[in-house]
Amino acid sequence: MNRSLSTLLAIFFLAGQTHGQAPDPVLNLYANQYEQEKVHIHFDKDAYLPGETIWMKAYIMAGSKPSTISKSIYFDWTDVNGNLLSHSIAPIIESGASSSFAIPPAMSGGVVHVKAYTKWMLNFDSTFLYNKDIAVLSYSDGNVFPDKHFINLQFFPEGGDLVNGLSSVLAFEAIDQHGRSVNIKGAIKTGKYEMVDSFYTSHEGMGSVNFRPAANETYTAYWRDEFGENHSTPLPLAKSSGAIIRIHAPHDNAIHFQLERLADCPENFKSLTVIGTMQHQVVYKSTIELSAKTAMDQSIDMNSLPSGTMQLTLFDSHMMPFAERMIFVNSHQHQFTARLNKDAINFNKRGKNEISIEIPDTLTTNLSVSVTDGGLAVDSTNNILSDLLLSSDVKGSIINPSRYFLSKNDESAGLDLVMLTHGWRRYKWEDVIAGKLPAVKYQADTEYMSLKGQILPNSNTYNSSDSIALLFIAKDRKKHLTNLPISSNGTFIQKGVFFYDSMQVVYLINHIGRLNTNTSVNIQTSLLPPSLPLIRAGEADFQWNRIPEVILEKENGGLIMELNNYARQAAGITYAFTPVNRGDQAKGENAAHYLQTNFADLRFPTGVKERNDAVPTESRFASYSANNTQLQNAPASKSNVNLSVDGNLVTLDELKQLSMKEVLYIKFLQKTSPKDLPTLLISTRQSIDQNTVMNNKTGFAIVSGYSPLKEFCSTQYADNAEDHEATDFRSTLYWNSRIIVDKDHRKVKLVFYNNDVTNRFRVVIEGMNKAGKLVRVEELIK
Repeated sequence: MNRSLSTLLAIFFLAGQTHGQAPDPVLNLYANQYEQEKVHIHFDKDAYLPGETIWMKAYIMAGSKPSTISKSIYFDWTDVNGNLLSHSIAPIIESGASSSFAIPPAMSGGVVHVKAYTKWMLNFDSTFLYNKDIAVLSYSDGNVFPDKHFINLQFFPEGGDLVNGLSSVLAFEAIDQHGRSVNIKGAIKTGKYEMVDSFYTSHEGMGSVNFRPAANETYTAYWRDEFGENHSTPLPLAKSSGAIIRIHAPHDNAIHFQLERLADCPENFKSLTVIGTMQHQVVYKSTIELSAKTAMDQSIDMNSLPSGTMQLTLFDSHMMPFAERMIFVNSHQHQFTARLNKDAINFNKRGKNEISIEIPDTLTTNLSVSVTDGGLAVDSTNNILSDLLLSSDVKGSIINPSRYFLSKNDESAGLDLVMLTHGWRRYKWEDVIAGKLPAVKYQADTEYMSLKGQILPNSNTYNSSDSIALLFIAKDRKKHLTNLPISSNGTFIQKGVFFYDSMQVVYLINHIGRLNTNTSVNIQTSLLPPSLPLIRAGEADFQWNRIPEVILEKENGGLIMELNNYARQAAGITYAFTPVNRGDQAKGENAAHYLQTNFADLRFPTGVKERNDAVPTESRFASYSANNTQLQNAPASKSNVNLSVDGNLVTLDELKQLSMKEVLYIKFLQKTSPKDLPTLLISTRQSIDQNTVMNNKTGFAIVSGYSPLKEFCSTQYADNAEDHEATDFRSTLYWNSRIIVDKDHRKVKLVFYNNDVTNRFRVVIEGMNKAGKLVRVEELIK
């Protein structure tokens, strides 16, 4: 995102020249530079047992498109008391991120709560962060005592305010202390108890009534809830003058509305401007003259609008806002289809099943699929459509929002009640008119990770010739070496870093003379740390996600000794040579091409790329990446030799990154047992530099990266599956959160095995394509 200072200053100047300046320039800046992200999470199922793993896939949008703002997403897991159980971090790939959470075996309280967000989302209203309670089932003795009901009734005038003498829609909503809808009925009476009108709930605790307040009068609603309790609630006070907006039911692919003013209203209400915004984009603007008439009808063509919430704002002739109305635009442009094929269904004990998914579109599409026991209880109130098109754009909890997208019945009237009764993403129009922009406290994670460090205490004595060598050692002992310049204040940074779990960083500062016994080096990543301390929930045996205790592989007299288990010196070495001495023609090519040309009899592990696992992977054969994103390699193809670079097993595809200019020598090591393969051992110049850092290190640090990626274990049975003694009561039979399809791969086949008891399967498919269109398929196979 380009946040040019000159652009900001220009917008400030234009927007703040005069009082009542049109807000369009600042709104455009909001849309271009302050676009807000929103999150949906697809879980493998809706309820869990203590000790089970919650599998999930997050989808991130910005406006109406897949988000390209953030590269990292954070998940905070808390118990019913708000204690932080886990703070996990996942990389965002193709606007999606996979993660999981292991529920403590002794978990109590009935729910765990997850909050999901990007760092960029923290700059805006916290009510729009993703929050969800997930049911954790536990044994109940049946002694359940009913709560005392506390019912809250609120009234919402259309547009925001009632105006004396003008008839408005007065919507209302009744909910209990748990956010559940409550049915009520009652009557509106004057201060003298004169009957005005009756009202009752018509949809999920909501309803509306046409109401015209009179001057110098107050009103009270007297009502009875579904439990027989009587209540009273005062109505909002009306304004003495002004104008109102009324939205009519959409028809002919258009939104119809009416503006009305009082006959004796002030002059500033006789010329009104209506601005419609969607995702901060101005999609409609009209100036309506009411000098000669008190009311006028208008319409908005929906054909060119995306699906989602629209905010209509009314401005007076001084361009001061005085009314707002939310509308849901259903232009039927938000969804694409996916075909679920049931290729082979087998409900037998541990039977093998095959299904396939076809996408008719050619756009790259990111999907997740779950197959669960069809007998489980299902919470179908939320899905990818309702979360990203509705819930993430309005304040407050919406009861069963998915019904407005999946129901075969016309739910437009009920959805409009949601628009009337829920808060919305309201602008601070005073700030917009003044050209004031949101304060950015958290910079977006525009790269996967950056490694930042500082040499302390700050002596400001470093110059351009000073540098620090960082040797990254992953948990699988793969290494990568880089040299970074040190700024005058002792800081240094490496951008484009990528690794899971934790990593050792051994460092060597080139000018030891500048250091003393008080010198220390602080190294950390750009990822956001947890805001609360992690707890153990009283369980001695439960392992929480935390930075593992990683130490250097072995210390001997202050020197780091490498443990190499990949290649051992064999008794007979067939050949060993230095490629750079074999002619200049080898220097410019990559190592993969060189090996294929000069070792025709060897079949190298190739690592054919797998389309279902698009994740950033390592550069230079380490579990660390710098400025490199590619498809993750699948298990190597059948070969007759191992490849090892500086003690790390690699594939031929990885050697395409290695220039022969870096190769010092190649050795062929005979296999040490009949079951082993021989090894082609390649040593590079970097191995010498790595040894230099190890032998002369200034110190080392341990840094944490993305949370370890846990893979769903898809159980597979042979033909004699029923002969297995262990019982199988898995409720999640299949989970895959990383399916990528495109124009060349529009169909994917999936295989899963039944457990011992399930007689029907529930398949749920969710996803998003490059255009921001969404898909949700749910089918019960029985």
